[in-house]
Amino acid sequence: MSTISPLSNSIDTDSTEETKSSPVPSHTSDEGYAEAIAATKREIESLKVKLRNTKEELADAFLDEVSDQMGIQPLPQTGYKVRKTLKGHSSKIYAMYWSPSQPYIVSAGQDGKLIIWNGISGNKMLAIPLRSPWVMTCAFSQSGKMIASGGLDNRVSVWDVQSKDSSSLLSSKITAEMMGHSGYISCVRFVSDEQIISSSGDTSAILWDLSRSKPILRFEEHDGDVMSVAVDLPQSIVVTGACDSFTKVWDIRTGHCVRTFAGHEADVNCVRFFPDANVIATGSDDSTCRLFDLRYDGEISIFSHASIAGGVTSLDFSSSGRILFAAYDDFNVSAWDTLRAERISVISGHQNRVSSLGVSSDGYALCTASWDGNLKLWTQKP
Repeated sequence: MSTISPLSNSIDTDSTEETKSSPVPSHTSDEGYAEAIAATKREIESLKVKLRNTKEELADAFLDEVSDQMGIQPLPQTGYKVRKTLKGHSSKIYAMYWSPSQPYIVSAGQDGKLIIWNGISGNKMLAIPLRSPWVMTCAFSQSGKMIASGGLDNRVSVWDVQSKDSSSLLSSKITAEMMGHSGYISCVRFVSDEQIISSSGDTSAILWDLSRSKPILRFEEHDGDVMSVAVDLPQSIVVTGACDSFTKVWDIRTGHCVRTFAGHEADVNCVRFFPDANVIATGSDDSTCRLFDLRYDGEISIFSHASIAGGVTSLDFSSSGRILFAAYDDFNVSAWDTLRAERISVISGHQNRVSSLGVSSDGYALCTASWDGNLKLWTQKP
């Protein structure tokens, strides 16, 4: 317990009088501080302008121009062939996701089911009925032991998926349900087997503790629905794309936005890391895909074609990163040479919007999901 020192009683009268007679400080010093702060702010803004101008001066070429100067040959026109069509959903498929550790695919349909498929045989391994049929997203954990989903019920649901061997899944058990968003869940991605992140129509993203089903951090700076999220744990960063046309980079340790990328003219529907995680790919309703380099802190490439009128719905890279696959509203998928920004293939076969796509962890197969109710597995033609 704090006490008052007895020395306070021994202060002599002279010192007391001196204290009483000390002049009251004027406001001059406060005004000086305010002016110093204002001057510092002006200097900071001036430095920001100089930095921006210097960066623009140095940004004298896009990736395709540099590739041309270096004599990098474009990829040849390439064809892709359907190897299997996975039929099992009775309504639109909104999302699919490959397991990072096994040849399994999880798909989410508006028939109110999550289905896990064997990506090699094409067999259905497990169907999980959902509480709400309005599911919009799904994901596998890095270990392949858990799956998650979310949708218009504003809820993130997580299941443990038990497997006996590589050919059969025995059961699933719901282990966590997280409610904290006030809008629909647009995307879920596992950070680890202990944490998951979700983006939402409430303009935020949330990092969750799965053991407690409680939020750890909120990411809140967008001015529109957050449509997609991606995580790179080694760099401790999260990337979000939103309907405000911006892509934001966040520190996953603090929840602070550390970078904002502009350039798109409409909603940013999807974000994806390049295999080395130093570059971000984005897809938008403006019919373009763009690459943003985290080291350069700016846009380095744009992918567009006069024949493409629909918005971009989903993105993924080949295992080397040389090819960028982009799904569109026009029922097609385009394959782009990332170095030359040239389209090398148009992948057609679905009868409705291609809502989601992904490349298998071994890089061998591309899976596409569509509102026509089917998933298709593609490989490059010999």
